[in-house]
Amino acid sequence: MSAFAEIEQAAKTRKPLGIVVLSPSLFSDDWADKPDADVCIGLRSLSGVDVETARGEAAVRAWELHPNEADDEVRIEAYNDALLTCLVARGTCDPNDAAGPCELWGGMAEEGVRERMTVEGIGHVYDELERVVLEHSPLRTQLDDDGIGDLSAVALEKLQTLDAAKAQRIRRLLGFVMEELGG
Repeated sequence: MSAFAEIEQAAKTRKPLGIVVLSPSLFSDDWADKPDADVCIGLRSLSGVDVETARGEAAVRAWELHPNEADDEVRIEAYNDALLTCLVARGTCDPNDAAGPCELWGGMAEEGVRERMTVEGIGHVYDELERVVLEHSPLRTQLDDDGIGDLSAVALEKLQTLDAAKAQRIRRLLGFVMEELGG
């Protein structure tokens, strides 16, 4: 490639929102080409279409796996698992170019994520995706010093009234904040 072509290509490259390093333990032992060392993947923002499509695909998958109407509880779990899988597939990219696909999935997107990652791995990548989106969101307010002072009391009071899944998510986010602060 000529120097001009390299410069032109670099100008077209979009930097991912973030990069996450994945250890081999996050990949399925059933995957024949499971990495034997840490690998980097890029994280990109999800469009409204990405989220809408992921929800639709997750609903279809949940009903395919659990067609009996009495299976609501396991169908909801299957929906949530499929939704995370779809969002991870759509929210990951080449670590050097947000427009490039994540090569780990082998061109199979959702199926690649489902077959190649552990459940914990999918959850980890989703958590990192959510974190990086929050970090870059101009819509999220930053707490001032008074807000930080109020956080503990508000969190303790409100977490007792939330459903378990939402409380768990918030506790994880607060855990991330504590880790970032070195506590």
